[in-house]
Amino acid sequence: MRTMSSILRQIGIVWIFMVLATPPAPAAVEDDIAHDFGPLAGYVVMKETGEFIIDLDASHGIRLGDIFAVVGPGKKIVHPVSKKVLGKLETVKGILKVTRLAGGYSFTRALDGSPAIKRGDAIRRYALLPAIFWDYSGSGEPIYAKLQQMLPQLKWREYHQTQQQRPSQPKPTAATADALTFIYAQDELVVRDPEFKELRRYSWGSASVPIKTAPKAPVAAAPAAPHLPSTAKAPVITPAYKQVQHIAELPNTSLMADFLFIDGNLLIASTNGTLIEIFKVTHELEPLGSGKPPTPAQVLALKWWVPTGAEKPYLAVTTWEDNTVVGLIFRLDGNRLSLLPTRIPRILGAFDLDTDGLPETLLAQDFNGETFYGERITSLELVGGDTRSRSLEMALPRRFPVLGSLLVDLTGDGNLENAFIRNGNLYVFNGKRRIYKSVKKMGGTLSFLTYDVDSNFQDSKPATAAFEISPVAVDLDADGHNELLASASERTILGSL
Repeated sequence: MRTMSSILRQIGIVWIFMVLATPPAPAAVEDDIAHDFGPLAGYVVMKETGEFIIDLDASHGIRLGDIFAVVGPGKKIVHPVSKKVLGKLETVKGILKVTRLAGGYSFTRALDGSPAIKRGDAIRRYALLPAIFWDYSGSGEPIYAKLQQMLPQLKWREYHQTQQQRPSQPKPTAATADALTFIYAQDELVVRDPEFKELRRYSWGSASVPIKTAPKAPVAAAPAAPHLPSTAKAPVITPAYKQVQHIAELPNTSLMADFLFIDGNLLIASTNGTLIEIFKVTHELEPLGSGKPPTPAQVLALKWWVPTGAEKPYLAVTTWEDNTVVGLIFRLDGNRLSLLPTRIPRILGAFDLDTDGLPETLLAQDFNGETFYGERITSLELVGGDTRSRSLEMALPRRFPVLGSLLVDLTGDGNLENAFIRNGNLYVFNGKRRIYKSVKKMGGTLSFLTYDVDSNFQDSKPATAAFEISPVAVDLDADGHNELLASASERTILGSL
């Protein structure tokens, strides 16, 4: 049985996790849209000469012209029987547009609600705003549906109603005054802000609906820091994966996936944030089963886990429910997923520590509201169909996350290094000593969570956590030493194989 690192040498599916040098295609456009309009959270710092300063800058991914909703406190949603607080409504008290970028902050001007905006107000990029889709092609309704799915934080107005109300030629109307307007015509999508100024333009050429198609002839990019521990500029290695081929389309958008090669079969676990699906890869994708958390929850990440001595593989799933983390364990029983009864209030990640090709070690990490990943990490073992916690006998850095990370010997000294992506940087540690930090931006994922740091307070500070794809170690140049493959892309949506 082998896992990801051995698979890379054999069937060349590393392109799923790597920066891909692909020509413009609908899949890339879809990823660009998800990135350009992805939500970011921040605060109003102060008002200065008619403008508002916010605590975000270019390093957070914002651009000139970006639109932020200023969020005000809303009513609590209380269950009529249990009286449990289910959540809070959010209201928009103003709209800000980015006018200048500076180091550590940016300038914005108010498009609406200026008198109500004050220091300390929470802001969210491209969230809670009305969204209008004008289809001048007559065949763009599937694109409208895809945009709804990709950008659920916007308040989308009904498709047929907006078609009846759209002008014969695009122009500002009363309906566009406080909205984002998506205009589709002649294989081109133009997005305009509440002032009807152009924000983004995307071209599909002659591509057809739906948006997502498979990449063609992908080429893996150079790995980050291929030889360690040196922090000098690494040589560029461009391996060729001649066996890469398009197998099939995943039926749903995949925000996170994990792979396992077991008993001669390549298995894929994939989630769209709600549904978990298992596939076997042959000449096509063969569905093996699916499952959901037992209660309404957002699936943040999933990892295959094969405990020592286990006859069947397990899936460790990290979810978000009722303002906290809940870890779930599923077992693959033939063609179905069986949920173990235990609910673990921890973040779960699986690792191959004994280098036998199996992710036999399951680590559980505390949740911390300020940083998401807490400092306490323990190991979980399978006992009688349930899990039991025990202390971890290894040194890990304080900022180590059990998701988006790898434990493997990279220096050839026989000891395990830990490599992980966090806050846009790739780190490599030997024990608690850092031996590498990437200069360029690393990572890129569509699995993220925006949450209130303390939901008990009305003006709680929002925070965002990203759940990265783990790096992979493999000997690319056949020199007897592992190189490190890590994603460095803003285009990470998994759509096909």
